[in-house]
Amino acid sequence: MAGRRFCFYVSWSRPLETQIDPENLDDRFATMTEVRRALWPINQDFYQRQGTGDGVGAVLESLILGRLQACADSIMAMGSSSTIVERQDPTGAIRYLDGLDANAIDVLVVLSFDHFSKGQSPTNGEVDWLKRFLSNERKCVAICPHHNIGATGAYDTQVGERRHHGDSLVPPQEGVGRYARALLRNLGCPIENQFGLKAATGPDGEPLGLEIDRSLDSQNLLRGVVTFTAHPHLPHLAVPDGLEKQVRILARQTVDIKSPHPVFTDKTFNALLQIVGFPGTLLVSDLTLWVAPWEKGATSLQAFWSNIASMS
Repeated sequence: MAGRRFCFYVSWSRPLETQIDPENLDDRFATMTEVRRALWPINQDFYQRQGTGDGVGAVLESLILGRLQACADSIMAMGSSSTIVERQDPTGAIRYLDGLDANAIDVLVVLSFDHFSKGQSPTNGEVDWLKRFLSNERKCVAICPHHNIGATGAYDTQVGERRHHGDSLVPPQEGVGRYARALLRNLGCPIENQFGLKAATGPDGEPLGLEIDRSLDSQNLLRGVVTFTAHPHLPHLAVPDGLEKQVRILARQTVDIKSPHPVFTDKTFNALLQIVGFPGTLLVSDLTLWVAPWEKGATSLQAFWSNIASMS
């Protein structure tokens, strides 16, 4: 298999995400202390671990970038190369998309971990760079937001959402993926990441199988793929009216209805989209497809990564 060169672009500002007041519940990552407390006693070793720090920065470094590195390592083991670039790193240094070398990248994965409240938006130069990148039929771009929980601001709805996903680490209101939304809007495809939906699982904890439209998957991106992840709060990738011909819904995932979501009532949600109209391949998915190497359902992700790595 010919190696493909992956670049994972993490669109957060680390200083803005880490320099927060922990007294504010909404729109922030958990601190490491909160994570360790929530995991006890399920993961006693992690609860007792010392030396990683107590704040948000330790969570970003250990739990997010650490898992992303595990994905990158898996891709390198397949014969491809990978790099990880942060939009703004801990020192404050900024790397915009148009500062990347397009000739050194075959697959660009934009991981939009940035909270809505942090105001991350692409510059005109970044949008133009991405359009040029997608003008090459050999290039592939995956734009990946996360959930948008508690967006209505209504107390009763937020309580219902918490009961649905059941994750005590998620605040009442948290929107993640402003940068991804803005990129898609500027590309003429205003896909929105809506809600935080719990994936339905079987008795073994594995997610139920995807509903895959093989007739639309002309590039065999989902060959050998059965599931995505069993993450408890995944977004529905909503396709606006009028864009149905421009967007292929390649895969849908089943919602856990044991505790119904208070707003989203469909049985399945859009989990992987392909936007047509560009010579290159443009995909939209949740970002956990790239940072969940140890979660339930992650086995199929290896096949998904391999399929993208082997695209002709």
